[in-house]
Parts: sequence; structure tokens; C-alpha cells
Amino acid sequence: MIGIHIIPEQKINWERLNLMILCRELGYAPWVSAMSVLGGLVGGPEGGAVAATANFMEQLSMSGGKMGSIFVSDLQGANNSREALWALSAALRALERNLGVATGTPGSNTSSVFSLEEDICRSAALALVLTASGGAYNWAAGKSPEDTKIQHEVMAKTAGLSREGANARLNALYRLIEDLAKEGTTPLNSQQEFRFPKLYDVATGEPKPEYLQGCRRARELLTEVGVL
Repeated sequence: MIGIHIIPEQKINWERLNLMILCRELGYAPWVSAMSVLGGLVGGPEGGAVAATANFMEQLSMSGGKMGSIFVSDLQGANNSREALWALSAALRALERNLGVATGTPGSNTSSVFSLEEDICRSAALALVLTASGGAYNWAAGKSPEDTKIQHEVMAKTAGLSREGANARLNALYRLIEDLAKEGTTPLNSQQEFRFPKLYDVATGEPKPEYLQGCRRARELLTEVGVL
């Protein structure tokens, strides 16, 4: 699909306008995505939620698209702080309630972490927020097959929870995440350290033992806080 993405915040350029005209003339339904950056022009999480919602509506109106994605991060590109998750949830709920269009987010952590277990748990928090907030799809459910399986189970367990039930699990999960972060000493870039070639034996296609061990521990921890 052809992507037409507005530059945060509320900015477009000739490239976006040309793509919009191209899609309309050829009858394509474009992929649209709205991203807002906390700490930038929008300020804090409240402004981020408003901007993400406005960005999404602008994307739909200018492109003729019928679905799209929401993404909220901070100035370092991290999408998994409490503030970013709050803004993401507010924007997803506003769009689900008032527009009724299919809206999703990538359930893949972009924050720096200290371990594989922390990365999986942070991605699980995104999957939980997405499901509990009325999101329609998770288009990047983790970074690997095992991570995706865990996210599927988290979303299945979250579906149908009350707001209070989902919030209680999310708070318990975030206390766990903060404890995992305290265990670490060297921060890892979750976008580089946990990609397929580092987790799987490329020659055999089988997961590496240390990766499976980390997944097992993450499952145990997520079960303890009621997310799995």
C-alpha cells in the first residue's frame, strides 16, 4: 500500500500532496498513519492525545483512506512510557467511539531496555492498551514469532475486560517493567538487539536457546501479574 504520513505535528509537504492526488486518481486506498511526539509541539500526554486524534482525522480527510494507525512517542522515539501509553489510549478510544473506523498501532516496543524479558513485557503493555482501548488491529505484534504468540495471548485475555480490570493489570505490569529495568546495567536498543537474526539460528531456522529461555521467563512474569 502507498503510505501517506503527516509529519508531526499537523504538517504536510508537496510529497504528501502528490501521493494523495496519485491515490485518488488511481483509486487506491492509501495507508495512513498519525504520529505525535510528546515533549515537542504538543507538550504533554493530554496534548499528544488531542494531536494524534486530529492527525488521524486529517489523514482520513486528505487521503480518502478508510483505516489507519496511531503512534505516540517521546523525543527519543520511545513509545512505552506511562505518558505515551496514556495518550495512545485516549486517542484510540476517541476514534473508536466517535469515528467508528478501524484504528490500530504497532505493538512493538521502541524504548531502550535492559533485557529481552523487559522488551517482551513492554510490548505486552502496548498490546494490552491497544485491545482495552478499542483498537482494531496490531500490525507489528512484537519483533519475533515467539513475541507475537505472547502478544496474541495477551490480547485474547484482555478482550472483554472492564476498564478497571484492564487498568489494574496494566498498573501491575508496569510495576513489573520498572523492577526489570532496575535489574539492568547496560541499556539495549530494542530495535537492534532483538531482531530475527540475533534470536534465531539463520541456518536452521530454530530459535536460539537463550532466546527461548528469555521468552519462558517473560511468560512466567506476565502470568504472575495476570496479563497471561
